[in-house]
Amino acid sequence: MKKIILFLTLSSSILSFGQVTLIDPAGDGGFETGATFDSNGWLTAQQSGANKKWYCGTGQTGFTGARAAFIGNSETTVGNNNSARTVHLYRPITIPAGATNIVLNFKYKQEVSDFTGSTYYDYITVSTGTGTPTNGNLFTSGTTQFGPYPNAAVLTFTNQTVTLPNSLAGTTTNLVFTFVSDDVNPRGFGAIDDVSLVYTEALSIDENVKSSLTFYPNPVKNTFTITHDDTIRSLEIFNLIGQSVMHFEINNKEAKIDVTSLAKGNYVVKIKAEDGEKIIKIIKE
Repeated sequence: MKKIILFLTLSSSILSFGQVTLIDPAGDGGFETGATFDSNGWLTAQQSGANKKWYCGTGQTGFTGARAAFIGNSETTVGNNNSARTVHLYRPITIPAGATNIVLNFKYKQEVSDFTGSTYYDYITVSTGTGTPTNGNLFTSGTTQFGPYPNAAVLTFTNQTVTLPNSLAGTTTNLVFTFVSDDVNPRGFGAIDDVSLVYTEALSIDENVKSSLTFYPNPVKNTFTITHDDTIRSLEIFNLIGQSVMHFEINNKEAKIDVTSLAKGNYVVKIKAEDGEKIIKIIKE
């Protein structure tokens, strides 16, 4: 039986993962930080002083909190303007390297659908890209992650979920909400609220204290044995997206860990000992 002896320099080791919020629906994502887009960290690319464009305010009904973002004539009025528009609401976001499970949620409302056959006339898209959107033009320098939408009336603010690609990790990109409309009936006016952007944080380890730890076998089929110079208080096993899947109270210098119920794959083991925390990786066969 093969033994693996690790000489780790780990003190105050940090297993850092879990869901991290980049855009909070209770704050900037819900347009609750202030009364303007600027105060919430959002930018617009649209004509100035015109109707049928993005406003931050109370013109729509059914939003949560104090305000929402909507297509209208003023901060308090949707109106009934029939002009053709391509207008953008966007913000830059930086997603750390190693981030996974990048998920965008937002609520969308458009009481009148303008969709015929397979063609959208009044609709929204969500894109990511390093380019800057411009008034009157589609955002072609990015990647469309959602839409066109909707092909039926959305009478109330309804949640939309978009899983963004992990390739965005380690980049700064613009998150762009684009509303497009034509100049004929029927007239659709979009609105968004409660924008949320979260990701699973990458594993990070700060290494600092010398200690000796042995565990075997690895890969493991059913059980593995772990020994340490100091008392092991507890041991917790996580999958690679940071979810805790098993936990053991040990309070001994040696323990046999039964992982029979684990699915095959790679796991991270967090060990709490008297001299600090240790991190090891195991392969379950």
